[in-house]
Amino acid sequence: MKLLFEKSAFYIFLALVGMSLLSFFWTPFTQEWIELSSEYALPSTLHWFGQGENGIDVFSHVMIGLKNSFVLSISVNFLSATIGAGIGIGSVLLGKFWDEVLSRLVDVFNAFPSLIIFMCVMAFWGNGFLHLFFALSVTGWASYARVLRSLALSTTKEPFVEAAVASGASSFRVLFAHILPQLYPVFFVQIFLGLRRVIFAEAALSFLGLGQSPETASLGRLIAQGKEALLVAPHLLFIPGVILFLLMFCILVLGDKVQRLWVGA
Repeated sequence: MKLLFEKSAFYIFLALVGMSLLSFFWTPFTQEWIELSSEYALPSTLHWFGQGENGIDVFSHVMIGLKNSFVLSISVNFLSATIGAGIGIGSVLLGKFWDEVLSRLVDVFNAFPSLIIFMCVMAFWGNGFLHLFFALSVTGWASYARVLRSLALSTTKEPFVEAAVASGASSFRVLFAHILPQLYPVFFVQIFLGLRRVIFAEAALSFLGLGQSPETASLGRLIAQGKEALLVAPHLLFIPGVILFLLMFCILVLGDKVQRLWVGA
């Protein structure tokens, strides 16, 4: 049963990724296409997910919204993981003084609610991909740094690491041959969690009108439109909401599966 559950999550995730990749080359209708006479029309053979505000094709906007979410999430997590891993592991290797300084820096960023920081940055700079990328990257690295520092610190006290140091192994060899292999499972789980965090944050900010620019497709903006037209077009709230839920859920299941496979559980 559990295997079937994980396979279902994997295939659903593949389908969502496939939709986002396909949108780079083709969508049933363009992002700018509208049909005012069919505003909030129900799903049909021509418009599989129905039509939304100003008669937009919801299926096309879901495809493009998924693409925008994945591009933003991968970009933010690449930068966050690079900075966070460098600070987290580097603080352990650089000695007690720098460990203390960098740990306090991480604590400062983790002390503030991320969503509040996102909202403040977006309210100040305005909507747009680059502003959203900056807002999500400002705090994203801190979670990587905190987790990897803690694990790296405990790993340096393991007997096999102490034996390698005592045998005269260089710091470079100790890091790459003994410490980093112990961090990989947690690191990849953090990447999955980071993907989920950014996708949800982008949807939440777009729902509040602080995310992608107004002309850019977003799952959060579709859900916001559906909330305003709930009695007229419930499909506009239900369909993007289910897509977002499935995406969050699949990433969580697959992240847990990757961790168990890595540690051999």
